Amino acid sequence: MDLDRNSWHVRLFFWSQGICDNFTDWDKACEYKKHTNLCHYVRVICVYMPFVILFHLTGYGAAIIALTYLPFRLFGTGYWYVLGSIAALASITYAILLTSRYFANRPEKEPEIEETQKALEPIAEQPKKSPGFFEVIFAYLAAAKKRICPVVNFYTQRRGSQ
Repeated sequence: MDLDRNSWHVRLFFWSQGICDNFTDWDKACEYKKHTNLCHYVRVICVYMPFVILFHLTGYGAAIIALTYLPFRLFGTGYWYVLGSIAALASITYAILLTSRYFANRPEKEPEIEETQKALEPIAEQPKKSPGFFEVIFAYLAAAKKRICPVVNFYTQRRGSQ
């Protein structure tokens, strides 16, 4: 099975696999950049990723409660000034980071030579269609029933061919 790297479920797989690799000391993480098997692909998306998101939400919720509710409970309402100044500093820092990231990643104009070369390229054949998420799940269920685990290859389509 061939999957396009630009489809949402493949990007979700790489994101989830990256998070799982951060928590393990497995040295074979780079092997999943080009191909994997269907069982691992579905397992990462449908099992590991929901657990990771649940644990992150639990941790962030506990941190928010620890920063907002507990100080009011322990120290009274004078904590509003401290919390307000921290929130103002955090939002100003966040706005500065977003602005700098926008201007740093702004695409530059392509040279005219590349535009001419693109115009002179022959019309490419129809791009192959990557299967959708539910097609992948149904393929996994069929493969699991046959007790096999097919290989999943990742490819990238050129932007001009879409």
